[in-house]
Amino acid sequence: YLHDVHLEILYEGFPLFPMLAGYCYGILCHWGVPILVNLGIVILIMGQMGVAIVMCIVFRHQSIILPMSPFKFSPLLILILFLDVFLYDVINFSINFFSKKR
Repeated sequence: YLHDVHLEILYEGFPLFPMLAGYCYGILCHWGVPILVNLGIVILIMGQMGVAIVMCIVFRHQSIILPMSPFKFSPLLILILFLDVFLYDVINFSINFFSKKR
């Protein structure tokens, strides 16, 4: 729901086709939040949705494997995988959007 709220209420981007351009007329744009920050938030939320989808696939895969299979992950390994992918997305977002000199 966070993705829908941000894209439909807070951001509301409007593309101008056939030009490669667009503008924003959402609540955050009226409050003066730059469009690059809004796009960064969209990318972060979409990346987190990708993490959620991958983790659903991993959990589903692990639920149908036999208990003594060599492909069965330990719960600690699943937690490390989740944190690795989650933190990579957050760190990549913060490096790209908050460390640039403006």
